[in-house]
Parts: sequence; structure tokens; C-alpha cells
Amino acid sequence: CSGPLESPDSMGVMAEKTLGLVAFSALECAPPQWERIEPNFWCSLAQQVISQPNLGTLARTGLVDLVPNSAFGGRRELVFAHRAIQEFYAAEWASQDESRLANVAREYWQPKWHPVLKLLAGKIGEPLVRRIYPDAQHDNVLRSKLFLAVSCAAEAGVSEALSHQLFQDLLAAREAIRPLDTLGAMVDLGTEESLSYVWNQVERCVREKSYVPITDERLSALFYRDR
Repeated sequence: CSGPLESPDSMGVMAEKTLGLVAFSALECAPPQWERIEPNFWCSLAQQVISQPNLGTLARTGLVDLVPNSAFGGRRELVFAHRAIQEFYAAEWASQDESRLANVAREYWQPKWHPVLKLLAGKIGEPLVRRIYPDAQHDNVLRSKLFLAVSCAAEAGVSEALSHQLFQDLLAAREAIRPLDTLGAMVDLGTEESLSYVWNQVERCVREKSYVPITDERLSALFYRDR
């Protein structure tokens, strides 16, 4: 975008709405645009919400910057200060509209949406976790919905009943998939029964001097949670 960058002192509602629209739409692209958003793309979206003379409002937030890029004839890319900021605003935008939320939940298999879904789980709670994973009968052979639901459950603060269901389904899936994935997911779930189970498996492996089927990162997380 070109033009003056005079802007009000505060970001305001319009700037927040613009960031949400741009962040979400950039992730919808194939391939997605991460952090650095092309000038034509973000400008056309932004001007649906905010007038061109006030585009500088976005840069004044400190959340994004408008960076000239010679590859685009000196026009400004919109650059998020961190990928997590883009994911946060994408989640906020998705949460405000059922059709957007449904699209993200439907594309659960796309890794680009996983951080967004975890943020949405923190905002919406258990209903989103159950939407992702109703039960084992609605999952695939790799149990990808189960693993995603477990990662979201830690953000959502789900009920004891759902936590127990997820733990039991992880136990049932352990023979069908890699133990490394299953035990790691149990650590992520973080309930007393899941952590106790993993500790028992680790102690057994130590006693038998066999391979401990869990990553060092998850093992460290297990230790500190148990402390």
C-alpha cells in the first residue's frame, strides 16, 4: 500500500478487526502466508475495514509493521511481529463467526490450524474439544482427531469425564500406533491418571533397562508436572 501513514494514537476497534481479517485470510491461502503478508493481499482486505489514510494505525500497535519490499515495487508488506500474534488474531476472528469456526474445525488435519484450534479451545472450552473429537468411532485410523483433542484439552480446562474418556481412548489406541506418540499425549493431557500411567511405564523401562518410549522434552515436562 502507498499513501500517508497518519493515524490516531490508539489502535481502536477497526485496527483490531483488520488484523483479525488479515491474519485469518492469510492462513486460509494455499499455501498460507505466515507472518509476511503480500501488499496487494492485505491492502485489499484492510481497506474493507479501515480507510487508507489510517493504515498506519496498524503499525502503531507494535503487533505488526509495514515494511517496504523491493520485490513488490517498494510497496509495504504487513509483517506480524511474531507468528503467534497472527495465530491469536486468526483465532479471535474465527471465534466471532460460526461459519469460520466450522471451516477451521473441519480442516483439523491441516497443521496450519492446530495452533489456532488450541487458542480457540482456550476461548471456547470443552464444546470445541468435543466438536473436534466426538468419540473414537468418528476418528481415523491414525487417531489424529484424538491427539489434537488431547492437545486442545490442556488449553480448554475440560471436565473430569472428558479427560477420563480421552485417557481411556489413548490407552486403547496405544497398541495401534507408536507408543512414543501415545505416552507423549498422556503427558500433554496432564491428569493425575495419565501422568501416573506414564510414570509407571517409565519406571518399568528403567527397571528393565529398556528403551523409554518418550521424548526428552516430554520426559522433562512429566518430571516438572509431577513435582
